[in-house]
Amino acid sequence: MEFEARTREGLVKGHAYTCKLPTEMLDVDTPEGTIPILRIRNPWGNEQEWNGDWSDESELWEGVSRKQKREMNLVIENDGEMSFDDYLKHFDKMEICNLGPDRGLHSTVYDSFACNPQFGIEISGPDPEDADGLCTVIFAVLQKNRRELKQKGLDNLAIGFAVDKIYGPLDRNFFATHKSTARSAAFINLREVRLTVTGRFRLPPGSYVVVPSTFEPGEEGEFMLRVFTNVTITSEELG
Repeated sequence: MEFEARTREGLVKGHAYTCKLPTEMLDVDTPEGTIPILRIRNPWGNEQEWNGDWSDESELWEGVSRKQKREMNLVIENDGEMSFDDYLKHFDKMEICNLGPDRGLHSTVYDSFACNPQFGIEISGPDPEDADGLCTVIFAVLQKNRRELKQKGLDNLAIGFAVDKIYGPLDRNFFATHKSTARSAAFINLREVRLTVTGRFRLPPGSYVVVPSTFEPGEEGEFMLRVFTNVTITSEELG
């Protein structure tokens, strides 16, 4: 796939789109029957959006009653509706994000998660140009030596990381009862998590623990953790 290339339907290859389920999965009544519709959003917030069937300018909406459009809260903006069949045609992966109080780990995983490497960092102060008292921080976890392993038929590991505003080391009980301050959006098997799923985190100055990990318990691999800021930080590996 040509990364970042535009399709004729207005989608960006290799780009992540969002959809809230089940609130943004709707059934549309048409003369041909009921069509399941998804409302997809472009996180970039620019003019690049879906322009195929059931998009904002699609003639298919002419067959939907005004009453149902009101019930759907149909608004012409930088989002777009898409049939579920088209979704299956154009997307090959779905990542489910849970905004509940836990960090998405099953109770049997806490023990192994606490065994991951832990790194303490101290953010000295806020960004000097900003008045909100926060600091811009970018975390990146880079897998090492995976090219050689791929030549042996081994895939990249699905990796990610969590950030907690406390100074460790942290044990099983902490991970079982606390929500991460920040984390990578998903565990993926690309070479560098930051290129795909991380952006800038806005964090208050203070002490943090960064925990790189694999998605599957028991997997091991060499990695490099990088931290980018506009202020001075100190760091150390925690025992």
